[in-house]
Amino acid sequence: MLKQLFDPCFANLSLVRLDEKSKKDAKNAGHGSLVTFSEVVFMSKFMMFALVRGSDPQSFDILDKLKAFQTKRNLSHQRNTPQPKLKRLFGLKSAKKKNNGEFYDLSTVILDMDFHSNDYDANSVISEIDGNAIFCFAPTMSYIQKGRLLRSLKASTAPSLILVDGSTLSVLSVHCKEMLLEKNDVENFPWHDASPSSLLSGNFIRIKKNSSGDREVSVVNGLKKGVKALYFGAKWCPPCRALTNQLIDVYGKIKEKTSNFEIVFCSFDRTKESFEEYLSEMPWVGFPFDSEVTNNVRHAFDVQGIPTVVILDEDNNIITKHGKNILLSDPKCLEFPWKHKDLYELNEFTVQRITDLPTLIMFTEGTPDDSIFAKEVLKTCADILYSQLKTSISAESNLSNLESSPSISNSFSETSSITSEMPVPSYADLIQVMYTGEHPICDFILESLGLGQMELPLLVICDTLTGFMAICDKPDISDTTAVEFVNEYRSGKARVLPLPKAGPGVRNVAGIPLLQPENA
Repeated sequence: MLKQLFDPCFANLSLVRLDEKSKKDAKNAGHGSLVTFSEVVFMSKFMMFALVRGSDPQSFDILDKLKAFQTKRNLSHQRNTPQPKLKRLFGLKSAKKKNNGEFYDLSTVILDMDFHSNDYDANSVISEIDGNAIFCFAPTMSYIQKGRLLRSLKASTAPSLILVDGSTLSVLSVHCKEMLLEKNDVENFPWHDASPSSLLSGNFIRIKKNSSGDREVSVVNGLKKGVKALYFGAKWCPPCRALTNQLIDVYGKIKEKTSNFEIVFCSFDRTKESFEEYLSEMPWVGFPFDSEVTNNVRHAFDVQGIPTVVILDEDNNIITKHGKNILLSDPKCLEFPWKHKDLYELNEFTVQRITDLPTLIMFTEGTPDDSIFAKEVLKTCADILYSQLKTSISAESNLSNLESSPSISNSFSETSSITSEMPVPSYADLIQVMYTGEHPICDFILESLGLGQMELPLLVICDTLTGFMAICDKPDISDTTAVEFVNEYRSGKARVLPLPKAGPGVRNVAGIPLLQPENA
């Protein structure tokens, strides 16, 4: 969505130059030399977004190695004209007028993920980095702008390096940190992540045991159009073996309902023998045993560990990365294919969804009457936000439908960016909705956010990607209050606080360090 949101949301964002001359001038003038995002796009064939934490010394090592690669790249690919394939001006006319023949093959754009720390102050490792074509976002960037940008970049964690094509504003790879620092694969730059559709269009392996107990391997050419569950696991992993048995039961139940469903195994086994033995126990197909294939699939769906189940729709769009929890919560498959809901009850099976989007949570005492009240209060908000979410999902395949989503109020679709006169579309700020019930995880989350002493009911918007949360300070909670709170948050006017940081030995759940409730 970076290209679609560039004009209304990002074009005029301020960036600080980090070249040596600008940093000297900044010390004398008291402020840094600023450029707009448009100007950086105009001068860059490629942009490497470095998502780092200014307080983390590891970030300096990443930036230092990136600087060395960038310098070498720009010296060997010197440019004196802008990239030739600009398909849109993005409001770049002003950028063109200001540019004095400054063009680069690769620019570095730094975004500090620390709370309110997007400046190269003395305490930040960013202050130690300088060089041509190195920029960092100015501290004027708001929480809402930061969230929009991170999601447009398909970011999920920090530190990370994300490569963007300057001429199309398409995200080429979100795994450049591994390519540059671990594999040192500089020869194949620019790097590209494989698309889900391309990964699922090749050949697959099916293994069955015959009557003699021998394994028979067959090749399956492509998959039928339908819902798919990608199962990441390994024979050596005990939780995987337990989940495999559950999946076999699920597979049979769904196949009784429809033939347009398939599970695809992606092996993390260490040997081909182990892979074939494990796949022979499964009634579905698997990706071929190939480390490159495994890495490509793992990267495409941002799989961090096993067992993991990722559920895709008929067009290979992600329904959820939390398939394991869904299967555990719905063993009879009554809600297949488990598409998004307008409203979720917060419990052990849904808590991980908090990492997917900014989440409006209504905390209550958790009684049955409280749950009924919460659903009544949140209904208006949830209906509209869900409609916008569905529109955004369909827009992955058909961008022309983006403007068809309704709005809770004019401010939902007509609130202008602080840096642009263009209206910000409603799909720029997707939010999901939850309410708390009786499950103990609700109290854990409330305490872990530092809100255990707050009066209930309480409305909170939690964004684990940016590290912010906003708290509704209205004393009376109603459907109108919920709508106003969401509008305030989306307009960038909400008072936000940093999410707590995990200390040593503290378990992290859904991006939140989980603390024990005081009254537990």
